[in-house]
Amino acid sequence: MSATASRSTKIRLTSSNDAGRAALPTGDAAHYTGLSSATLKKWRVTGDGPAYVRIGSRIVYLVEDLDEWLFAHRVG
Repeated sequence: MSATASRSTKIRLTSSNDAGRAALPTGDAAHYTGLSSATLKKWRVTGDGPAYVRIGSRIVYLVEDLDEWLFAHRVG
């Protein structure tokens, strides 16, 4: 698998009471939400934006957190 392909694949996080949750790296989370990667990075610093998970030096966003954040910011 190429480095480009591995960056765009979803990560599966598992816990004792969950079969697995899809997680996206910043670039894919930006595409999913329609925002830029730079906006998500800035919001991590300011405490705005959707929740994220830090795994070592990697940042990922759970799809369910992105959906929750999008629904919370719905207008109308």
